[in-house]
This record gives sequence, structure tokens and C-alpha cells, in this order.
Amino acid sequence: MATTVKLRAGPLEAEFEDGGLRAIVYDGVEIVRGVYAAVRDRDWDTVTPEVDVRQLRQSEGETKVLFQCRHARDEIDFEWDGTIDMSEDGVRFDFDGIARASFLKNRIGFCVLHPMEFAGLPVDVHTEE
Repeated sequence: MATTVKLRAGPLEAEFEDGGLRAIVYDGVEIVRGVYAAVRDRDWDTVTPEVDVRQLRQSEGETKVLFQCRHARDEIDFEWDGTIDMSEDGVRFDFDGIARASFLKNRIGFCVLHPMEFAGLPVDVHTEE
């Protein structure tokens, strides 16, 4: 059973669960339904991670979560370190992983879910090279 931890940084709120964020709300308005790192096997089945929270630090204007996830099932063995930084300016979610075995997969990476009322609206995505 997943444990949910409520996170807050000023007007920004979210729920940390299973190594991802759910219900990201800014000033009472849901802006993102979920952000998580998915590991999907050759049949597109999601391999649920075991999550180890290493550090959780919250203050009035900032929240930081350091954690490790391991996705292991059958031939799949993938581990990654995650960092979530929340501040009044937004959310930063970092993912650094390694395959501990060779295996077939259909996805390893971030999934971002938006609220239905945002469907069809333009979005700006900023990434680091």
C-alpha cells in the first residue's frame, strides 16, 4: 500500500506517492494531475517501484525530497535516484537511473498528466541539455 505525503511550498501543494507527484495545485487550482517516472516492460505493463525516501525537508517556502526507486520484476531491474524541489517559483523533478540488467522495455522516463480542462491548450516545456 502506497504512503502519500502532502508537500507544500508557499501557494504550491502536491502529494508525493510511489516516487511521483499527484494533484499539483497552485493557489487552489490544480495545474498538473501527476508527474512520475514510468518503467514499462515489453508489453507496456508498468513495473511499480519500491521507494526509499532518503530525505524530506519542508519549510514555509521550500520543499525538497531525495529518494531512490527500484523497479524489479522478472528480468527488469532498473534503479534511479530522484530529487524533487518545490518552491514558490515551481517544481523541479530530477531523475538519474541505471539498468542493473539487460531487458526489453517500452518506456523509461517521465509521464506528465494534465487536468482534463487543459486538453488542447498550448504548453511551454523547459529542459536542460
